[in-house]
Amino acid sequence: KKEEIKEEKIEEKPEIKELLSLYLKDKKLIAHNATFENMVFNQFFPHKIPITDDTLLMSYVYNEGMPHDLHSLIATYTSIQKHKNDYRQYERVENDQVPIEVLASANLADADGTIRVYNTFCEKLDGSDWLFYKEYIMDQFFPLICHMNTQGMQIDTEYVRKLLPNYLQKEQDFRRNFTELFDCNPNSSSQVSELLLDLGYILPHTETGDHSVNKEAIAHARKYTEKERLPILAYIENGKYLRYINSYYLLKMFDWLGEDSNVHPDWKVYGTISGRLSSSGPNLQNISKNNVVKKMFTSRYENGWLLSFDYSAHEFRVFALLMRDWGLINAFKSGLDP
Repeated sequence: KKEEIKEEKIEEKPEIKELLSLYLKDKKLIAHNATFENMVFNQFFPHKIPITDDTLLMSYVYNEGMPHDLHSLIATYTSIQKHKNDYRQYERVENDQVPIEVLASANLADADGTIRVYNTFCEKLDGSDWLFYKEYIMDQFFPLICHMNTQGMQIDTEYVRKLLPNYLQKEQDFRRNFTELFDCNPNSSSQVSELLLDLGYILPHTETGDHSVNKEAIAHARKYTEKERLPILAYIENGKYLRYINSYYLLKMFDWLGEDSNVHPDWKVYGTISGRLSSSGPNLQNISKNNVVKKMFTSRYENGWLLSFDYSAHEFRVFALLMRDWGLINAFKSGLDP
C-alpha cells in the first residue's frame, strides 16, 4: 500500500538492504558520477557493490569541452522526450516529501537514460580512447579514488572544539574594533574597498568595473603602498583570514564528519580545466598552510605521520620529455633547475 510504503524507510529494513545487496553484487552497474555512487553504496549496503562503468567519465574522454551532466547527455544522445517532466516541480523539495510514484518514475528515467548514453558512448569511443577509459581510468584510477573517498581523513575533534570558541571570539573582536576605527563593516567588500580608496590605496578593478579587496587585490595594493602604510592592509588580511578559518573549517568541520570521525571529501577525476584531481567537502588539496588548520588533520594510526609533498616543476618535466627538449631535460637531470 502506498501509504504504508511512505512511512517505512529502507534504512530501517535490514532484510531489504541484504536482499538488494545480494541482487546487485553480481550485476554490471553503470553509473553517472561513479565515485559519488560508490560512496552512497558503501554507506547503504552491507556488501560491496561493484561499479564497472561511468557515463560521466566516458563523456569527458569523448569530448571534454561539452556539458557532462546526465540530463544534457540524455538530451544530446538519446531520443527520450520530456525527461523526468513530472519531477521538475519537486526539484527544490527533499526526496522524502516527493510522491513515491513521481520519485520512482524519475529514478527509472535516470536509469533508462544512463543505459542509453552508455550504449551510445560504447559505439563512439574509438580504440585508443576506449583503452584509456577502461584500462587506466576505470581499472586503475577509479578504484584508487574510491579507496580515498572511503578512508577519508581523520580529524582531531577535541582540538577543533577547543579552537572554535577562541577563533569565533577573535573574529568578533576584530569586527568590533574595525567598525569602531573606520566606521566600516569589514565583511562588506564594497565598504572596505571604498575605505581603502579614500585612504589613497590603489586597488585593481574587477570585470564589472568595481574594486576588489580579495587576496590578489590586497597583494596588488602592497606593491604600490609605502612601508609605513602597510599595517592597515595586514590588519584587513588578518581579519579576512579569521573569517575564512571560521566559516570554511571550524564551523563546517562537524557537518563534514562521518560516523567514523573522518571527513570524506568528494574526490573527482574530472571537472578541472587542467585535468587534475579536485576535491570538495572539504578541499584537501588546498589546506591552509597555517599550522592551526593543519593540526585539525591527524593520522588514524598511533604515532602515525601525515606527509605533504609536491612535484617540482612537474608539468615542465613532462613537456620537456614529450618535446624531446634536451636542453630542458639535461637541466632537470643535472639539478640546474630544481
